[in-house]
Amino acid sequence: MGIGEIYQLFLKSEGVQTDTRKLVKGEIYWALKGENFDGNTFAQKALEQGASYAVIDDKKYLSDERIILVENTLMALQTLANHHRRQFDIPVIGITGSNGKTTTKELVQAVLKQKYQVLATVGNLNNHFGVPLTLLKLTPRHEIAIIEMGANHLGEITHLCSIAEPNFGLITSIGRAHIGEFGGFEAIKTAKSELYEWLQGHGGTVFINQDYPILKEIADKRNVSKRINYGSDLSNHYTYSFLSSHPFVKLNFNHSEVKTQIPGEHNYNNIIAAASVGQYFGVPKNEIIAAIQNYQPNNNRSQIVQYKKGVIILDAYNANPSSMEVALCLLQEMKEDSKAAILGSMLELGKYSLEEHQKIVGLAESMGLKFLVLVGNEFKNTQRLPSTIQVEKVGDIKNWFQQQEISGTAVLIKGSRANRLEDIIS
Repeated sequence: MGIGEIYQLFLKSEGVQTDTRKLVKGEIYWALKGENFDGNTFAQKALEQGASYAVIDDKKYLSDERIILVENTLMALQTLANHHRRQFDIPVIGITGSNGKTTTKELVQAVLKQKYQVLATVGNLNNHFGVPLTLLKLTPRHEIAIIEMGANHLGEITHLCSIAEPNFGLITSIGRAHIGEFGGFEAIKTAKSELYEWLQGHGGTVFINQDYPILKEIADKRNVSKRINYGSDLSNHYTYSFLSSHPFVKLNFNHSEVKTQIPGEHNYNNIIAAASVGQYFGVPKNEIIAAIQNYQPNNNRSQIVQYKKGVIILDAYNANPSSMEVALCLLQEMKEDSKAAILGSMLELGKYSLEEHQKIVGLAESMGLKFLVLVGNEFKNTQRLPSTIQVEKVGDIKNWFQQQEISGTAVLIKGSRANRLEDIIS
């Protein structure tokens, strides 16, 4: 059965589902494979649970006339998603970057929702599985789509662009995330700039933060012609000025002071990206400001949590060298006199792992913290001060932390998702 025929079945279905535990009656079950699972084995179960059809790529599981065999289920899913995307003549905004892409995506969504029906990536489903699943949720009511794109190898952004076909895009930042997978910082720059290359090659428009020299550099290098420039200079299409970040970011936007509920000076760039996209698409200024002022970080991303008369900066969703440095800067900015940190290890750094973890240890230890706890084996071989605590997993430190006196203290809890550092205060 070809994609055209499958697409007709999709249009009559309740959508696509890849997890039988979340299956809704009438959905098409799509059997994907991972390192530790083979979705083909659940095809018959999906039908028994109410799936209209099941798509597999292993013929030994052909046990029902409602089971559709394709050569590769992932490639078929991506092809179906691209075919579906092409049915919509709407703005599709691609967002990538080493840090800040999920926060920027959520802010852009909050702003655009003031005027439009918006589809946006849920959570951080930003890879070769998540992008097609997001696109397949497009319906005729949607007026704009925001697609977050992540990558840890060269060519991934190009591949995701070939599926989503964005006609607008922005890069939030270029840092050292996944540096071990990429093989170096220059490779990271090349990978992220694939979004610019796609848009330039397909007549798309790029939003560029002119205060970020690397972004301007790679845009110039790739001869990006359709640009919307934003930043602090009055020559930009949209101009802003940073005011403060105590305790939350405050900025000037078109002669108006905007007070947010978002901590950390680094989030200023995410905020002005959203404001610029909103202005370009005609969202009224007062509605842009309202959306930004009402936005509150969640999902363990730069959340400010009151805890035992102290303040927790909970940023336990992900970590890389750049975001870790930014988080420590945020800790330093906090008004509390006493500061402390619990830092989880950073993954996918390859041969750079010990070097990058050592840099973070050195930075944290230079801050005169009340206490510093390092969680994860990646910190095991770093050189540390005697007062610095190093443990293998979060369970080793949970009881200890709950006994600490943190009244009047700002505590940063930051690490990669695998560390589950949020369990410390759950």
